[in-house]
Amino acid sequence: RVGDSDDYGKLPTPGSVQELIHRRLAGLPVRARDVAYAAATLGRTCSPIVLAEVAETTGEVARAAIAELIKRHVLEDLDGELRFVHDKLREQSYAELSEITRRRYHQRAAAALASRAGHAELAYHHEHAGELDAAADHLEAAADQALTAAAFGEARTLLLHLGNLPIEVPPARRARWNRQLGEAAFALGDLASCATHLEQSLGQLGRSLPSSKAG
Repeated sequence: RVGDSDDYGKLPTPGSVQELIHRRLAGLPVRARDVAYAAATLGRTCSPIVLAEVAETTGEVARAAIAELIKRHVLEDLDGELRFVHDKLREQSYAELSEITRRRYHQRAAAALASRAGHAELAYHHEHAGELDAAADHLEAAADQALTAAAFGEARTLLLHLGNLPIEVPPARRARWNRQLGEAAFALGDLASCATHLEQSLGQLGRSLPSSKAG
């Protein structure tokens, strides 16, 4: 029966699953493993062309590596897009990268996607590459687009993330982010947050909210 303790004892533990996936990746040819790491950096799905650029391989070498990953049931081809067969494969592939190597892959991803992806995706790769100023530029542009499209929840998420980046920016620019946060909060009916962000915005401009007269 499914409920028997003996059945549960036969299930793999999280640690053993990771070890199995690690062995599976370690058994790949070097070039195929590099392509798997590049795919993990890009996310669950990616195009073969972008993947080859991020893995810094081209032509027949790239096609052979991708074919090997499909043969080994690491990636699958879905109408021309490549996808990890299972999220655990992607997660373990990414986890095996050192911080320096991750940054390098994210740098390549940002470059490969520069004319292909939206601002939010580019911000993600620049941030994980350690290129925080570029990440801020793309987050700001993505937030502008979200506000224009009246996607106020998305805009607020982007702006809050933007404001938390550990970078130095002119007060006027940070004031603009807070003003936009105030606008998004107002549209979402969060009047308390709206007032807080607008007050912060004015403070960053060296101004304060006007006080109302009683009566």
